[in-house]
Amino acid sequence: SCDGNKNTVWSAEGENEWICYDLGEVKSVGAVYVMWNKADVRKAKFEVLLSEDNENYASVFDGESAGNVKDDFEKTAFEPKNARYVKIKCKGNSQSKWNAVKEIKITG
Repeated sequence: SCDGNKNTVWSAEGENEWICYDLGEVKSVGAVYVMWNKADVRKAKFEVLLSEDNENYASVFDGESAGNVKDDFEKTAFEPKNARYVKIKCKGNSQSKWNAVKEIKITG
C-alpha cells in the first residue's frame, strides 16, 4: 500500500489487523494520509500508533475516516511526535470487518 499505484490494495479482515512502516530513522511525525478503498461509501475504523523502538507504541489517533473521499488521500493530523515506526491498526469499517488501504503517506 505504498507502491504509488492506487489500483493495488492491501486488505485484511478483522478488528486488529495492522500495517507498519519503518521510516529508517527517528523523525518528527505529525500526520498520515491514507487512501482508503471505497472511502466514498464507508468509514474506515483505525488507530495510528507511533514508536521509536518498535516495541513501545503510543496511540496518537483512534477514530474513523470521513466516508466521503473517493480515490484521494484523507489527512489525519495529530500532535507531532518523534517516531521511527508508524503503525496503522485497522478495525474494520462501517459496513464490515474488512480493511482495505490503497496508499499511505507519512509526513512530519
